[in-house]
Amino acid sequence: MKVRVILLVVLIFLLAIIAGLLWQWATTDRGYSITIGGGTYPITALAMNETTRERGLQGQEITDKTFMLFVFPYPGLWPFWMYQTDGKLDIIWLSLDHGQGEIVDLHKAAPCFNESQCPVYYPKAPANYVIEMQAGFIRAHNLTIGSPVTVFKN
Repeated sequence: MKVRVILLVVLIFLLAIIAGLLWQWATTDRGYSITIGGGTYPITALAMNETTRERGLQGQEITDKTFMLFVFPYPGLWPFWMYQTDGKLDIIWLSLDHGQGEIVDLHKAAPCFNESQCPVYYPKAPANYVIEMQAGFIRAHNLTIGSPVTVFKN
């Protein structure tokens, strides 16, 4: 009986380590950058699957160097919210084809910590990518719907 309990504890511990490594792998920069608003910025986190898209920047420190790119399998009206996000963000929905495209919508969003009262932000047009960054980026770079965007592998 004791051996089974010990094995179970070790198994759970190993699974937790593997889950942490997979999360880090799934959200770590893979050498992508975005050109937007007259500048080029490294993507610091990628969300390429449902799990990483749902988590987003929850609980992450957000700085002026934070650029998280959400990749979706097809264009859609993908909703976003700011539940348990550490700071205000700008959310920009993008329509890209082969890395080239434009902004289709943008929102300034504040964090919320009461799940039942969090506003949900929807784009006005279908998007296949979304980028989140520290609040103030949209204003500082005079971004509007239709502004050009390029995402590329370094």
